[in-house]
Amino acid sequence: MSSFSAKEVKRSIRSFESAAQDVINSKYQTYKARIARFIEIAQKDNVINSIVSPLLKLELDFDKIHISKNGFWIDELKLPTDQDLQIAYVLQMFKRVAEGEQSLEGITHSIYKHKRFEDNIVMWLNDVAIMLP
Repeated sequence: MSSFSAKEVKRSIRSFESAAQDVINSKYQTYKARIARFIEIAQKDNVINSIVSPLLKLELDFDKIHISKNGFWIDELKLPTDQDLQIAYVLQMFKRVAEGEQSLEGITHSIYKHKRFEDNIVMWLNDVAIMLP
């Protein structure tokens, strides 16, 4: 295990918390850039990466989280009950968005079904990302 100075840890935590707040407070026009910055910090900051890297590698079955009866609309968002798996879900969703693998507009629209994509994204951030233990 790497050892980090208190100064490094404090700086990394401030940077990561700031990036998380930027995602939560972002608007539709900037949320992708904010998520990309968040994931970049998670992957490149040595302190943060040592903490979140195992969570990014956890195996998650998104089909068991995004319960769909008809193959399109998500009827239930069955979040894991385990705290680490919940955090892993959000981190991995953000990583998928940052890498262009997942459209947050699409997935949130299939959950909440509001016409405005921004409304769906805000609801997901409030329901899922902010509510983490």
